Amino acid sequence: MPEFIGGEIEMLRYLKTNTKYPEIEKKLGNQGTVWVSFVVGKDGKIKNTKIERGVSKYLDAEALRVINAMPDWIPGKQ
Repeated sequence: MPEFIGGEIEMLRYLKTNTKYPEIEKKLGNQGTVWVSFVVGKDGKIKNTKIERGVSKYLDAEALRVINAMPDWIPGKQ
């Protein structure tokens, strides 16, 4: 199973630190959870990101930005 360097706690810290809530969404009072799927390649890089359950155009875009900008993971092994 692939692993974020530092484990789940560090991944959550990364997401909290790097997610920038879009101003327009704050003004509109929009909020929610964006579900994103992705694959960790053999090289540890994130690829094939996809919104599985979105909230809005801007929140979805921010979720994809943050996931795609993640540092490399430790890839899984067979």
